[in-house]
Amino acid sequence: MRKVLPAGLLVAVLGLAGFPALAGDEEAFDVAKHYTVKVRARVELPFFGDHRGTYHGAGFVVDTQRGWILTNAHVVARSPSVVHVSFRGGDYIPVTKLYVDPVIDFAVLEIPAKHRPARLPAATLDCAQMPAIGHVVGAFGHPWNLSYTGTRGIISGITSKFAGMLEMLQTDAPINPGNSGGPLISLKSGKVVGINTAVRRGSQNTNFAVPMVHACHILTLLRQGKDPSPPELGMAFVLDIDEANRLVVARVYKGANGASVPHAPRLDPIADGPTAGDALHEGDVIRSVNRDGAVENKGQLIHRLRGHLKDATLHIQRDKRDMDVRVTLRPVVSTPARGGIHVSGALFADMPWVEMREVLDKRMGLMVHYIEPGSAADAQQIRPMDMLLSVDGQPAPDIDTLHRLLTEAEKANRPARIKLLRLSDIENNFFVYVERPMPVTGLRRITGGNGPSS
Repeated sequence: MRKVLPAGLLVAVLGLAGFPALAGDEEAFDVAKHYTVKVRARVELPFFGDHRGTYHGAGFVVDTQRGWILTNAHVVARSPSVVHVSFRGGDYIPVTKLYVDPVIDFAVLEIPAKHRPARLPAATLDCAQMPAIGHVVGAFGHPWNLSYTGTRGIISGITSKFAGMLEMLQTDAPINPGNSGGPLISLKSGKVVGINTAVRRGSQNTNFAVPMVHACHILTLLRQGKDPSPPELGMAFVLDIDEANRLVVARVYKGANGASVPHAPRLDPIADGPTAGDALHEGDVIRSVNRDGAVENKGQLIHRLRGHLKDATLHIQRDKRDMDVRVTLRPVVSTPARGGIHVSGALFADMPWVEMREVLDKRMGLMVHYIEPGSAADAQQIRPMDMLLSVDGQPAPDIDTLHRLLTEAEKANRPARIKLLRLSDIENNFFVYVERPMPVTGLRRITGGNGPSS
């Protein structure tokens, strides 16, 4: 007797054999052509993690009334940048960076009213749930400048092993440079389930996307006029290598004399909780926020704390004992508010790793983010990632203090003596101290956001 393959299996076999994709796939990509844009950003003065130059990627319209476009933070930069977008067959138009998340790779652009196309199509978003493993998806964008290109695959998993332990969709749909910021589309529903973000270098078909569940939460808060900023947690977590789905506190950062660092959580007791003034302990397991669903990783914790930084209750387990702890958290400094000092071709700004300040010197808060080639700072062999200890013998832990000390040197028409701590390239030394006389020229403050620094 001749066996007949089930319809679903037959489709899968035909797809593997190289036959054309289903009409539904074609329709999803055809619709995506209209709501997907090209994104181009120019950065003149980069903070650490960005580079000077022009960035290219994709984005997609999510709100026609407001003219909002979603993309990746790394496509538009967390540094001051000038951003333009273009629709298929159209010219580039200027946009503003409405919101750039300081933690996840997510940004919202806004098309000014006078530049919005008359007919502005928007993507349909799947904000309800994570797609299941095996769900068929398509990545859309402009890989290697191959404009408005679709690739096909499945959701391979949901992971928090990479991207700073944040929760990401894993897919084998090819994602290459130029795809970043574009939509990851369900080829079953046609809805966008993620934002194409990254490829795991040196691997085959291991790519990642920001889950739309997390992105939608930020969009909702923005529409409500609420601050969607993630919390400055002031703690580190154990890397969940064994996929145990447990969020375990590895370290809570303290300042001088045992006081919490400025960004650490302030904790108050509730019913049977810790005594007043206690902080989270190493080994605490965070179970949920406001008893609203289980928290299994750092990404879920941040997701549920957005919009609740002043009124969140953490349900934790300590030494096999359950307790609730009320938490008041500070927001991470937003990208537009991010400050820096540009002087003599060097860009000084906050150190991005609170744990380095904790381990090394609590008076040390600034770092060299960028050095302009051929500048006075470059001539003095000051390097990116050098950590600032003092200026003219005085500690300079923040932007205001540094600006004051450099202004004094500038008015006195003398170089400022800069003392730095540097990761060593000398054998048997982990750090070295460097002291250099730096001329004070072109001193100015900068902020992250839209447009060139000013």
